[in-house]
Amino acid sequence: MDIINKIIDTKLLNISRICDLIKLNFETKDNQIICIHIQSALFRGLELGITSNDIYVPSIKHKKSLKFKWDLPGNTLFDEQLILFGKKVLGKKVVSADLKNKDLFIELQDNYRLEIIANTLENDTENFRVFIKGDIGSHFVVENL
Repeated sequence: MDIINKIIDTKLLNISRICDLIKLNFETKDNQIICIHIQSALFRGLELGITSNDIYVPSIKHKKSLKFKWDLPGNTLFDEQLILFGKKVLGKKVVSADLKNKDLFIELQDNYRLEIIANTLENDTENFRVFIKGDIGSHFVVENL
């Protein structure tokens, strides 16, 4: 749980995805990278309205005559929104990070907010993990048992 507090005063370095895994990287003042991998939780970026559920929705540019492949980055509404959201929030400093039950709320500068809401409906799932890149012992995992 101590790793949650280490996110405070970092800067949001990047947001990306691989299939349905969303990756957030934060950079500390001493150039360490703190990562959050979101697997089966809802990720929301408030202020501009981005949500991980949009990974399963075709992008506006999708041609209906083609088969929709959500697992290819760039094909989804989430990917489109991620570009716009990233322009607003990347480089913003983390003001606070609060773990409430299995949900994580991160406040950024200028009133931007990231929320990771656990999917508590399924057992034996990993919602998300927070860790320092390269430090296997630092992993803090939020899961449903």
